[in-house]
Amino acid sequence: MISTTFIVKGMRTSGDARTVQAAMYHVTGVGGAATEIEDQESRIILKHKDDIVLDPVVIDQALRQAGNYSIA
Repeated sequence: MISTTFIVKGMRTSGDARTVQAAMYHVTGVGGAATEIEDQESRIILKHKDDIVLDPVVIDQALRQAGNYSIA
């Protein structure tokens, strides 16, 4: 397993983090998700198999469907 990190706009609270994490479990290829909320920028770290490349467009769409979130 490896991980890919994306900066997420709109994720500011622990409630936002739970919503974002839940949305990522519906993305094909994602095996796990962790979030980091900081003052300057928040991130989502997605675990996936070595041979899978996560598509930022698909991740962004899932974030937008979950709420007022997007990839920075």
